[in-house]
Amino acid sequence: MDEGLLCLHQLGHLTDLSLQGCYHLTYPCMSEFLCQKLPPQISKLNLSYLLTVHGEWLATLPSQAKFERLDVRHVDSITKKDVRTFHSRWGKDCEVLSTAKLESDDEDGWRQYVDDIIGAQPI
Repeated sequence: MDEGLLCLHQLGHLTDLSLQGCYHLTYPCMSEFLCQKLPPQISKLNLSYLLTVHGEWLATLPSQAKFERLDVRHVDSITKKDVRTFHSRWGKDCEVLSTAKLESDDEDGWRQYVDDIIGAQPI
């Protein structure tokens, strides 16, 4: 839940974190976590399948963040442009796992693509 995620920044030696399957995390919580409360030593972060992650949040992570692996597979709001930004920020030493299909969220068909993904989700 949100409260647990926001407490993780106190774990100063945490290096690997997987949030895959944490579907109850909210947009405000994920934004605060990624932009302000990321554990200081985190180097491997799995955000795959989360609907509450945005590429611009990852692009503006605190400057001390150094990733070896960033897993954003099946994160609908991550675009190829975002992935290129991650590579330029963290270099070749960072492995970015992604399934991004679109160049940007401005690309024709983006809204339809997202609506199709959301519509395909079982309730």
